[in-house]
Amino acid sequence: MRHPPRGSQVSLWQHLATTLSTNDDALAWAAEGAPDMALVSADHQSAGRGRGDHTWFTHPGTGLTFSLIIRPTKHEAEHMTRLPVMAGLALVRVLDRDYGIKSDIKWPNDVLINERKVAGILVETTWEKEAPLVVVIGMGVNILPAAIQPQEKLRFPATCLGFETAKPLDGQQLMFKITREVYRLRKKLHTNWLVRQVNRSLAYKNTLVQLHPPTGKSRQVHLLGIDGQGQLLVRTEQQLREAISAGELEITYNDVA
Repeated sequence: MRHPPRGSQVSLWQHLATTLSTNDDALAWAAEGAPDMALVSADHQSAGRGRGDHTWFTHPGTGLTFSLIIRPTKHEAEHMTRLPVMAGLALVRVLDRDYGIKSDIKWPNDVLINERKVAGILVETTWEKEAPLVVVIGMGVNILPAAIQPQEKLRFPATCLGFETAKPLDGQQLMFKITREVYRLRKKLHTNWLVRQVNRSLAYKNTLVQLHPPTGKSRQVHLLGIDGQGQLLVRTEQQLREAISAGELEITYNDVA
């Protein structure tokens, strides 16, 4: 157990040299009673999960891997579906404000720089009856080029923060800046302000994208933004407006329609 820096808003911090998955570690720790804003990080993650069957592998010293435990209040529990994009917004705001790096949120759980993935987010929840008991926000960020997996293993073009700044970047410092921003944004989770901020940073807004649903065939849609539930708002080829709760996106055109 380590002492988190003052001002990070982290209550307790476990840092591991190596692990299979920080999300699994955080879920187990939460089951043992870890408090709100407890944090698990690791130098090396060998079996991290992404959405679906995606994986996130972290080589020692090349990337940032952490999982933050949230014990949602009753008020926050009413807006659970906004948490993935809220976490993405936290990273986007930190990169812009503290490092001068412009990035975008790729719905539902990635962050891009110049249309290349620099970070992935996985939010997992444990429930008690129908109420969320614990939420774990897992995040992986590519810091150095060695963090980028071989091309044949990538499902989307990737990049790293090292390509965007000439100065060495301290991963732990970045992590605690993100946790502080998550803490701040939680206070805005229920507001329209949060939705507006996400939409301002939403990748591919007002473009045609290929939408891959969890099942069935992919289709081309016009991306409009997100709604109050964190769902993706699109216009179909039949000019119908739909709200999408799950799926993956690929860019097809960059023309504003």
